[in-house]
Amino acid sequence: MSRLLIAGAVALAAVLPVAPAVAQSGFSEPSITVTAPRMRNEGRTSSGVPIRTVETDSVVYLGDLDLRHRADRRELDLRVEAAADEACGFLEQHYPSDFADTTPRECRNNAVETAQAQVRDAVQRSALYDTPDAAAFAGD
Repeated sequence: MSRLLIAGAVALAAVLPVAPAVAQSGFSEPSITVTAPRMRNEGRTSSGVPIRTVETDSVVYLGDLDLRHRADRRELDLRVEAAADEACGFLEQHYPSDFADTTPRECRNNAVETAQAQVRDAVQRSALYDTPDAAAFAGD
């Protein structure tokens, strides 16, 4: 009985990591990844403990936005800012700023600034779909 239980647990453990990857591979929602850096020290402490950059990601979905519209572009900016706040808040909670090279405000600003290249790319791609008929409905 215990061998069967162990074999079942091993089989389940082998399958579980594969399941999310399979589920995600078929469809990709348009998104921007906001990366919040926390520590920038590279090297070692005086006792030899390695110091690494700590970061976390927050995903901003934009499939419901029409980036040809000014209001939707502003909404995307607000979502990126909120994602940066969320990611930096998480890092502040788990890696307090008294051990980091950046303040929470600097973390947020860095995360938003880094995401702007993806924002510009998304806006430029949306312009490719701009047609005379679409411009009449855009309202901008």
